[in-house]
Amino acid sequence: MAIRVTKKPNWKKYIKKLKGLNSELALMSNDLISDIYSRTSDGFDSKFKPLKRYTREYAKRKGEVKVTLVDTGEMLGSMDAKKTKKGIKLYFGSGDAQKKAYYQHVKQKREFFNLDLKQLEFVKSKLGKFIVKTTR
Repeated sequence: MAIRVTKKPNWKKYIKKLKGLNSELALMSNDLISDIYSRTSDGFDSKFKPLKRYTREYAKRKGEVKVTLVDTGEMLGSMDAKKTKKGIKLYFGSGDAQKKAYYQHVKQKREFFNLDLKQLEFVKSKLGKFIVKTTR
């Protein structure tokens, strides 16, 4: 069994149609950031497991036991997205927020800054629908 290509596609036409991908990616990135913020502030990591607990001393000092990573709101509130050559990049806007996020995600092993399975399916679905819609 073989597939024969009998006509060369007009790639310029498709490239022009895919220019709208930038706005689609921007909308998608806002949804992803909002989902990460909500999930994390509810106390769950990207696998929907409760975030690693605070030490007993810290929880006592802070006055709460549930880990939400929202103290001042600065770290999660600084999440942003920018367009890159290969798509979009989610990041933390300020240097302070980047340090806090790194500490929580890497050092404390509270893996909140990943896409969960639902978000990955959302991205695949959205991009797939966009590509099908624009190439018809």
